[in-house]
Amino acid sequence: MAANPQLSIITLNTWKCDGEYRVRLRLMAEGLAALKPDIILLQECFSAKDSDANTAQHLAETLGLNGFFQSAREKVREFEGKNDVTHSGLAVLSRYSLEPVSAIHLPSDPADGQRVAQFVSVKTDDSPILVVNTHLTYLPDAHELRTKEMQMIVTRIREDQDHDTAILGGDFNALPDSPVIKWLTGLRNLHAIDLGAAGSNNQAAPTKLEKKGDNKGTALNRIDYLFLIPRGRKSRFEIASSDVVLNTPDPLTGQFPSDHLGVQAILQTI
Repeated sequence: MAANPQLSIITLNTWKCDGEYRVRLRLMAEGLAALKPDIILLQECFSAKDSDANTAQHLAETLGLNGFFQSAREKVREFEGKNDVTHSGLAVLSRYSLEPVSAIHLPSDPADGQRVAQFVSVKTDDSPILVVNTHLTYLPDAHELRTKEMQMIVTRIREDQDHDTAILGGDFNALPDSPVIKWLTGLRNLHAIDLGAAGSNNQAAPTKLEKKGDNKGTALNRIDYLFLIPRGRKSRFEIASSDVVLNTPDPLTGQFPSDHLGVQAILQTI
């Protein structure tokens, strides 16, 4: 008897244009190609007005995936020796066809800037999945603001009537014992399953790398997440495994693909 189909999902903060951007872009593409994910959630997707640099487009074309990009956080940044108008946005890539559902502007602080949540319908073989991709505020003590951002996202997920499953992921800038994660996982009428902690490999592994000059070393904090949110308590998926990925430096350059590790979850259809 054939095994039930699996679904591989990865979330990765791509670190804008920082570090050795062109080298890192190659490492991201090579690493993701080897992992062969079905769905990828990307944050800090860099694009520049006067350059060919476009993280989401490059990865989608290199990997042969469908993609949908959501621009955010317009800012003049220095890139390859000159100032340029750039974006640090969100993207969902998939081997399945995609349909944008909506994008919502989240509560924000002027010290931080625009925050967005991206909602995309991924047309899997069985039935569509609602993929929700976001990057919450990085302000260290803004616990109340992160919770408000998440509350707005959850409200939109609850309003959806077209999908029996949602995948919520991204860079939450929050530790597992932080108020926003406790709020999300403590909801009685929304079953949010933390896939990074539920899998069999490297449970709750840290995802943010300590910066050491141009290279980065030890992973210190867990701030990147994937959550499975079924409508109701019963899900058509179970967790097969989860792990951190893109977690080894390039042997030639010593560079990591990003200053974040990726989080991969493999779901099994029940």
